Amino acid sequence: MPQKEAPWSPLRGTDALIGLGAILVGLMVSGGIVFALVKGEPAQTLVALVPQGILFLGVPIAIAASRVSSRPWRAIGFVPFKLSDLWLVAAGMGMQIAVSALFIVLFFEPEQDTLVEDFEESTIAAIATALLVVIVAPITEEALFRGLFFGALRSHSSFWVAGGASGLLFGAVHLGQGDIAVGGLLAFFGLILAWLYERTGSLGPPIALHMLNNTIAFITLI
Repeated sequence: MPQKEAPWSPLRGTDALIGLGAILVGLMVSGGIVFALVKGEPAQTLVALVPQGILFLGVPIAIAASRVSSRPWRAIGFVPFKLSDLWLVAAGMGMQIAVSALFIVLFFEPEQDTLVEDFEESTIAAIATALLVVIVAPITEEALFRGLFFGALRSHSSFWVAGGASGLLFGAVHLGQGDIAVGGLLAFFGLILAWLYERTGSLGPPIALHMLNNTIAFITLI
């Protein structure tokens, strides 16, 4: 970790709960609107990802804006990073692949649902799905789970408490996309992403790793 003030230092521990509450309310309202206006799956799920992304990015920035007088995005980790930090991204990807492979060898292959198969016959929808999964989701999810949740908890607790809690939450919200094994592996992945944020002081490397992971997953599911 760089020897300077951490980006999350202006945040408070209670910001994690405030953010969680705001996100839940926002998702219920936006979900109701989407399901009322858009008929049928998987179109509803795809369209619902748009307000979700706005909430995941907007709520952390709004909370950070209440804690700092200017450039609130910096308080949730949107700051420059060193190119030399990219080796940590490679190390993180290696750890995730190794743990996932070991789990499959020792136990079973997790079953995961995906939007990819649902849009195989629609080129435009497939491209939109790829953009959301590979680019938008990593940015917005990192802003929420690492930038806000991890950052707020880390401001008043140890790395393991903040990283573990944010990782478990990250895995839990993805349970709807697969079985319990998927949630567990993603919780571990969330811990790796938190470790990257801790080491570099920037959301850049976690976002890069998240994009890389989602790209690999997207390609394998095509």
